[in-house]
Parts: sequence; structure tokens; C-alpha cells
Amino acid sequence: MNTNDWEYDQLINLFEENIQVLIEIFDNKNGVMVMTEDLNLRKNRLNLLAIVRNYSLLIADFTLLNF
Repeated sequence: MNTNDWEYDQLINLFEENIQVLIEIFDNKNGVMVMTEDLNLRKNRLNLLAIVRNYSLLIADFTLLNF
């Protein structure tokens, strides 16, 4: 998927539309273990995290936020 021509609002909408899925996948109670012993499953889950990170970095560099 090429995001070079996307507008910020399209990326934000993409997150809004999929936030519940992400919460369900990575929730502490019902979520999955990313670093599972199954290497193929681990690779897929790490790839999913990388995709989420890459899309979020197109919106803003959230690592620069101070709490």
C-alpha cells in the first residue's frame, strides 16, 4: 500500500477504523503474546507492530512526546 499520496486525515481515519481490533489483539487480558515460541507467529505479530508503527510515524513522531 502506497501512502505517499495520503492525507493526514486519511491516516487518522485508518487508525480510528481499526483501533478496536488493535486493542483486542494487544489487550493485557484478552490479547496475544507477541514473543511467542512459535517463530512464524512471532514474526507475523512483530510485522503487524511494525506496520502500526510505520503508519503512526507518518502522522507524527510520537517518541518526541514527553509525559
